[in-house]
Amino acid sequence: MPAALKLAAPGCWLVALIKPQFEVGPDAVGKGGVVRDEAARSRAVEGVRAWLESQPGWRAVGIVPSPIRGGDGNIETLIGAHYDA
Repeated sequence: MPAALKLAAPGCWLVALIKPQFEVGPDAVGKGGVVRDEAARSRAVEGVRAWLESQPGWRAVGIVPSPIRGGDGNIETLIGAHYDA
């Protein structure tokens, strides 16, 4: 996501898919790459939100579960943000 944020123009919106298997440590990823631990998923989402809001000008405006599960069955999350540069 860092590369995409650098391309953002002031006033733009971002909708990003948080894929927990890439955000949690390897100990939290089960067989087939599926994150089954709800607490680990929540930490992953919070970590992405905190990182995004630490980027100058970015503000998270919403977090919702993705209506579609990942190909391996992962529960994924959408985050919306606005760039107030």
